[in-house]
Parts: sequence; structure tokens; C-alpha cells
Amino acid sequence: MKFSSIINKIKQTPRKVNALIVTLLLIALPAIVMAGFGPNRPVFDWNNPADRKGSDTGPVFNSFINTPTYGDERNFVRIAEVVDGQGPVQADFSETEAAEAGKEYWVRTFVHNNANQATNDTIGVATNTRVKVEIAQGEANGVDVMSKISADNATPQTVWDTATLANDNSKFSVSYVPGSASIYNRFDQNGRALSDAIVSASGTQVGYDQMNGNLPGCFEFSAYVYVKVKVETSDLQISKQVRKGGDSAWGETATVKPGDRVEWAILVQNKGTSVQNNVVSNDALPPHLKYVEDSARWYTTDPAGNDLDFDQYELGDGDGANINFGNYGANGGFTVAFATTATGDFEGCEVNLRNIATTHSDQLPTDRSDSADVSIVKENCDDEPEQPITACNILEAKKLGVLKYEFTVKATAKNGATIKQYRFNFGDGSEELLTDKATAQHTFAKAGTYSVKTSVDFMVDGKMENKTSNACEVVINTDKEQPAAPTTLPSTGPADMIGLFAAVSIAAGLAHKIVLSRRFM
Repeated sequence: MKFSSIINKIKQTPRKVNALIVTLLLIALPAIVMAGFGPNRPVFDWNNPADRKGSDTGPVFNSFINTPTYGDERNFVRIAEVVDGQGPVQADFSETEAAEAGKEYWVRTFVHNNANQATNDTIGVATNTRVKVEIAQGEANGVDVMSKISADNATPQTVWDTATLANDNSKFSVSYVPGSASIYNRFDQNGRALSDAIVSASGTQVGYDQMNGNLPGCFEFSAYVYVKVKVETSDLQISKQVRKGGDSAWGETATVKPGDRVEWAILVQNKGTSVQNNVVSNDALPPHLKYVEDSARWYTTDPAGNDLDFDQYELGDGDGANINFGNYGANGGFTVAFATTATGDFEGCEVNLRNIATTHSDQLPTDRSDSADVSIVKENCDDEPEQPITACNILEAKKLGVLKYEFTVKATAKNGATIKQYRFNFGDGSEELLTDKATAQHTFAKAGTYSVKTSVDFMVDGKMENKTSNACEVVINTDKEQPAAPTTLPSTGPADMIGLFAAVSIAAGLAHKIVLSRRFM
């Protein structure tokens, strides 16, 4: 089946995933080091004429202060954004740079053996001189890049300093750009390539006219070492849509009657810059919906949006909870569509159901979620004998601030039943809120994912009864605010996923547009 022949596109609306504006610039990670330089060591003050000759006792690295050309050599690592057409020598370096996803940055290390030049014929030349660059692993809002300079005969043997990439909007990781290491000095004024071993455990040897680890003392033998690093982000987005069978428009809600076909579309997309490995998705059907056998389809599309043959998979029945859909690069994603039949096996004339889909990956282990709602309404229900009707219909969330939300519950009390109070459980360990108001505000103490639930206390025939429903639960994710998704779904889905899917748990997914098989027309 050609892409051009598949119809019925889904429009994505802004979803209920909300953003946390992170104010801390540096967040500790296992591999992150404390910003600054070290170790503490005696200094040579250029303003003191007696110190200007440097060390008479052998190699000492980066210990001059107040020099007219550099200043404080202990602070020897700087960072700058890579600009097209501009080499590292022309870059504008600083101690901290704002991290932007997908951009590359120069990391510059100043290397200076402070030994007195007069001792170069005896004890002044540093031996086995190495530069090593360490980059923190994992994601945070602030990441330090550390450089270490060492030599076998230096005192101290190793000195280090850091520069920082920071972002107060979203977490990110930093990676070394292979082939980017180089050294500039008087001998190699146009630069010389260095080994990628610079980011290995031992680092790489440097020198003056040869990269053999021998570095004489004095300013004229100093050098700048450069590497490139890249900022990458992880961001999985998920969107859930629903429609009544036969309708062309998709949305977040649908109203049907028992026996009607209800069609669902679930879309997942990697909106970050780094690969998401082992993207796992899940969708557990609420009650009063029966999965239509063999109705599930899984789609991927070409990243350029070109026409191509779709792999239309018959994703078989069975327990398909937490299905692994494989690995997806930037803008990669997939779509799952399936159908259910609405049943009438519930009390009262109407029931409101919420279907929640989730997804996560190795890089983003916390579930991202989204939902769509369906109301099943019985026909001619008013002709039936009047019985008290009570229902917790739906819980809605509205963001008011960084961590502040407003929750509104809608409930039904008919034929003599009355609402006495509402119970709000915010899912963060705080005390349950009991109130006669259908709306409550709550501020979470910290960022995270919270399952907020409500129930309603009704008075029925002189007795108190409490009711809740699947639709009276909403998942709040304060990590990110979901932007608009792109217009195509790139093709990265693995073919070996054929045969995976579920009757009661259907895998999920996200994108701005979805294409469905002809059977959903």
C-alpha cells in the first residue's frame, strides 16, 4: 500500500504534559564533578618580579597568576559555541555557555609548563605530558567538562579544571565529537590533529614540535588544546486520539452508544536529538470497551515524507502490555491504530471512560503519558424506571504555574442522589483533600510524575456511597511541556516486531499526523 493512498490524518492538539522551569543550573550526576580547578598548589605571581622565572625545581603546570596574556592559569578550561566558518582560535570563550540541543561547542585547554626555561637542559622538560578530557555521563541541566594535564615528573603530577554547559529549560547530555581534537602552539600555528584517545582513561600525549609527551618549560612552549562536544537531548512525546467509527475527524473525546465502533490512534515520536533505545509503550483499555480482533495496525513512515510501501502489520491478539518497539533516532517514531466496540454493561444511562497510553525508553525511564476520552450513552434510557444515578465522570487538570495545578471533577447525581463531598488524592504523599467544591488547587513540592485521583461521596437513599472511575484519574508530568509534533513519522521501526500487540493492552505512539488503513474509513 502506497503512502499517497492512505488517508485520514490526525491533528494533534496541545496536550496535558506540562513543563517544569528548572532554576538550578548544575544538577549532580554520578559522573559530574564539582566545578572549579585543583588541586591547591603554590602559584607564581607575575606581578612579583621574583616569580616570573617560574619553577626551579622541575615541571609545574598552569600555576601562574596575573599574567598579561592569560591571567590566572589555574582556570585553564574555557568553552565556546562552534560558529560556521570560524575556527577554534577565533571563538569567544568563557567559563560557562548556555547549552542548546543539537549544537556543538569548543572546549579549550591551556597547557603551560611553568618550569624555568634555564632548567630545560636538566630537570625542566615535562615527560609523558598528557591531556585528558572527561565528560559527565547522563542528563542534567548543567554539565561540567573537565580537562586534566599530567606529566610523570610534574608537581603536582596532575592538575585539572572545568567549564560548564548549562540550561534552565531542559535536561541534556554532552558527548565528544570524534576527530575534533587538535593542538595549537608556536610550532603548529595552524593546528595539529590529536588522537581521540584524549577522552580515554589515559588521555593523549602532547608536546611541542612532536607529540611525544616532552614539553619544555616557558611561555613560548605553551599550547592550546581544543576538542568539540555536542549537546544532545532526550524527549519522547506521546499523543492519544479517538473517534467514532465512520467519522473522519479525530480528537481527544468521542461520544458513542453501545454497539458502536470506537477507533483509537496512539502516536510516539523522539523529539530529542539523541537516540532513544528500547522504546516501550503500553495502553490498557478501560472497562466497557471490547477490542476488535485483528484491528491493530503499526505504522512507520519515511523521514523525508516520501511515498513508500507501508509495512502494515497484523499485530496479533494476546497480552501486549509494555511492548518494545525498538530504537528511534531524532524525529523517529511510530503510530499504532486499533478499534474497540462500546458495550452497555454499566449502570445508568451514561459512562465516561479515559484511555491512557504510556511510553518510555532506556534514556527516559519515567513514563510519558497521554489520554483520550469516550462517553458511552444508552439510547431511550429515560424510559427506564428512575433509579438513583451516581457517577464520577471525569477529572480535568489545568496548569497554573511551574508546579501549581487546578483540578476539576465532573460528577453525576440524579433521581434523588446528591453529592456530599469530593476527595482529591494528589499522588505525592500529601494528605487527601476533602471538600464540597468540585475544583481544587495544588502545588507539588518537586518535579515529577504524579497520578492524581478523585472520588465522590454521594448520599443515596439515606446512605453514603463513594464512587470513582478510570476517567477520574489524570497523570501529571511536570518534566516537560509538549510542543507541536512534526508532519511526518520517520521510518525507524524494527521489522521483527510483527505479531506483537494486545486485546487489552495496546502499544502507544506520537506525531502531528497519522495515517490509518482503509479499514478505518
